[in-house]
Amino acid sequence: MVLYPMSAAWLWPLLVVASSGGGLFEGNPYVTNLDASNFPSMMSNETWIVNFYSPWCPHCQHFAPIWKQMALSCATQTNVHIGAVDCVANKATCRAQEIKGFPTVREFVQGSSSAASRGTDLPRGKKLQVVMRNRCPRAGPAPSPSLPLSPPVAPPTPNAGG
Repeated sequence: MVLYPMSAAWLWPLLVVASSGGGLFEGNPYVTNLDASNFPSMMSNETWIVNFYSPWCPHCQHFAPIWKQMALSCATQTNVHIGAVDCVANKATCRAQEIKGFPTVREFVQGSSSAASRGTDLPRGKKLQVVMRNRCPRAGPAPSPSLPLSPPVAPPTPNAGG
């Protein structure tokens, strides 16, 4: 058997993301990072719009600055909160929410039955900008970059063969 050396250059982006120690929204004061310790209580007590993402996902990386801008625009609102769940670091939370692809944006409305379960999926693309302007009426103009119109990226499936 002949083994050929393989370049590890393709691993560099994954190593950078994995070693960064935080998700795409770490340190952003307008996006609340949600995890297993705070997700259930936050969703049951207030209205949230949550971005479920993976740091390795190109669509999520493209969407992150737009999500940050939307969060900044909604920061003055007292009736809606903006959050994000890193599905790599919080697999159990994303599995419980049955997240099938990235990014997935859901609304959890206080007092509704959907808040206790899995929320309501929000549309992608420019329709999301309209929804966000309706949720945050004093938010001003929509962010200038276009939202990705392509379908979300499916999470990788575990290798059953080991």
